Amino acid sequence: MKGEAPRPIAPSWLRGKTRQARGTAAPLDYEVNLTLDMALLEAAGISELERIRGVDPEPGRRLAIYALPPPHGSGMIQVNGAATHLILRGDPVLMPMP
Repeated sequence: MKGEAPRPIAPSWLRGKTRQARGTAAPLDYEVNLTLDMALLEAAGISELERIRGVDPEPGRRLAIYALPPPHGSGMIQVNGAATHLILRGDPVLMPMP
């Protein structure tokens, strides 16, 4: 509005990112989330149930989804539910962490 000081813009930066990961499974009949091996969650600094971004860089599909851990050491990178229409089994998956 006229005469008001502009609002400051909140800074945003990338705190981490996974690279060269590939989806290991993609069951459609499951609630929407991204199941990631606990070792990967820990290495990337992602907390259980944290909202994360998933990107399939080949077609450029992006989604916001929640992280769930399977058993430690499972090696699982599984996109679940309706998100399987965006990231398929075998697709590369990037997870930039804001």
